[in-house]
Amino acid sequence: MASEQLQTYFVGVKGVIVDDDRILLLKKSGERAFWDVPGGRINRDEKVAETLERELREELPSITKIQQGRLLAETG
Repeated sequence: MASEQLQTYFVGVKGVIVDDDRILLLKKSGERAFWDVPGGRINRDEKVAETLERELREELPSITKIQQGRLLAETG
């Protein structure tokens, strides 16, 4: 029997930032630039809302008000 190797998976969140019917997109630079919404990996024992707030404050330090709307999808 072949030994089984566990795979590591990272779980993350993304936030759609809406202000006055405008949506914020971030341009990721690099070899293949692309547009994305803010977000990142969930730390151990961190809730979705906590992760999203932390990531928003890291990526958008000038943000003053964060209000969580409807959660579109969550599994776990």
